[in-house]
Amino acid sequence: MTWFYALCALAILLVGSIHFADFSVAVKMITGVMGAALCAVAFLTLRYYNNNQRIAWAHRVLLPEIRRCVDHDENVTALELIHVAENLIGDESSLVQMKAACCLTFTFKTSPDGVQVFIKPSLLL
Repeated sequence: MTWFYALCALAILLVGSIHFADFSVAVKMITGVMGAALCAVAFLTLRYYNNNQRIAWAHRVLLPEIRRCVDHDENVTALELIHVAENLIGDESSLVQMKAACCLTFTFKTSPDGVQVFIKPSLLL
C-alpha cells in the first residue's frame, strides 16, 4: 500500500515540477491526464496484487485450518471459516467437499407450516 502512495507522490512531483507558464493549455491538460492515469494504473496494480495475496493466503492457511476443523468435528468453526474462504476463492471443489462434510441436511415437519428454525451453537458441559 505504501508504494502506491509513493507512486502518486512521484506523479504529483513530476507534474508539479513542470513550469506551466511555458506550455499551452492543451499540454497542461495532457500532463494532468497522464498524472491521473499513472495514479489509476498504480491503484489497479495494487488492488490486483492484494487480491492475489489474499487468495494465496486462503489456499496456504485457511483451507488447511478448515480441514483440521472438519477432521476434529469443530463444525461451527469450520462453517465460519468456509464463509470467509468462499468470499475469497469462490466455490472451489475442495471447499464444497469440506462444506458438505460438516453440514447436515434434514427436514422438519412443523405445525403450523412456515415456521423458521434457527440453530445456535452451545457449549457442551
